[in-house]
Amino acid sequence: VEITALAAARSSVDAFHPGTLETPALQSDHDVHCLQEVDTGVQEETNAREEQFIDDINMGPLNLRIYSLAGSLCEIEGQGSWTVRELKVAIQDSTGIIEQAQTLIFGSVALQDNDLLAKCRMDAVADIMLVRRSEQHVAWLKLVQDTAKGYANDRSLLCHAPEEIRGDRLIVLEAVSRLGIDLEHASSGLRADQEVALAALKQSIAAFHYIAQELVSDRDFALKAVACCGLVLAHLADEMREDKEVVLAALDSDGMALRCLRLDSGLLHDGDVLDAALGNGFRLNRARQLQHVRSVVIAAVRHDPTMHRYISHELRSDNWFGSNLLEIDGNYVNCLSSDLWANKFIIADAIKNGFRLRNAKNELKACRDLVIAAVSKSGMELQYAAPALQANRQVVLIAVRQCGMALQYAGVLLRNERTVVEAAMQQDFAARKFAGAHLKLDSALGLKKLAMHRS
Repeated sequence: VEITALAAARSSVDAFHPGTLETPALQSDHDVHCLQEVDTGVQEETNAREEQFIDDINMGPLNLRIYSLAGSLCEIEGQGSWTVRELKVAIQDSTGIIEQAQTLIFGSVALQDNDLLAKCRMDAVADIMLVRRSEQHVAWLKLVQDTAKGYANDRSLLCHAPEEIRGDRLIVLEAVSRLGIDLEHASSGLRADQEVALAALKQSIAAFHYIAQELVSDRDFALKAVACCGLVLAHLADEMREDKEVVLAALDSDGMALRCLRLDSGLLHDGDVLDAALGNGFRLNRARQLQHVRSVVIAAVRHDPTMHRYISHELRSDNWFGSNLLEIDGNYVNCLSSDLWANKFIIADAIKNGFRLRNAKNELKACRDLVIAAVSKSGMELQYAAPALQANRQVVLIAVRQCGMALQYAGVLLRNERTVVEAAMQQDFAARKFAGAHLKLDSALGLKKLAMHRS
């Protein structure tokens, strides 16, 4: 009798966690459309009822009358906030029936250990049927639970289990929660069970390879799977990896899931996607294949300036990339290839966005066009120019006309050249003190200075 009851309990488990059902053949596109409308309506009604139920659930006291096939066993004063496992412990304390030997059935549903009693739609007084498991099932369940608490969590248990144990949902759920890849040894029906598959994925992403194909192809499952482990995205079909909602769910779980997208994916250029990745731990230095993608690198550097070190050699020579990088900070011209330094637009972008020679590497300090642009904006930048350019007449004249005091950084010969000194003094009279000794004593230069001062 108990075996028959146990079979009934398993059937109720299947009803509670339905698998793929056969549907009648549809005769036309109209039939398909009608069925889709019906499914949508039923789902919306179910969601509305579920929301209302969650608002109304009883988290307070419950009077639970426990029965077996032989009659009444005990009464338990419980709480709606209890889990089914807590109820089993209370029953064990009252009857001596160990929790692993209990299968509890409410209505036509076999209750799962982690279910909240309040969500099982029980009234304040409820009748629950207890069906005792066979000694074999009890022994296996205790073995799995005890091993989960121990040290041997890398050893498969289900690989040695008989077929009926591999098809026992509670035992398999416990087993894959301690060793995800044990899903390989579960029955085909349980490998298509969402809750079992998700429990396995939480423990190990390698369990994905053993999930039933019909589940892998299901979008609803994909959303739950990537929310559980973002890197599962890499194993999904291409159409799933192009589904923005699925991708965002994966990135909310793990920003590094951005690596799972194809390099030609349009989502790599989507601002929402990039923000989600960067906000949840994406690091360019851990995604070598994305160091060539313009939009990803720009977003990464904008989010974390230290990421400029991981810009690919290819992008360092790219005009579009260079211009966009300089919009973040003109000093990033240091990261660009010398091929771009001759580009007047690149130079203009750098100067406009705060480039300073002080922060430049030596090769840039010797770049004539860039130095001219820098001293045109701030003559005192001449102090950071390469010695050869500090001795360049054109560069120095531009610098001292912008700031006369820049004369102090001009080469020795130019500080002794009348035309250069006069240009500096015209901008700032005090620049004379940096002129060569013979010009300081030049009375004509002094008179010209006095005339300029009076004017």
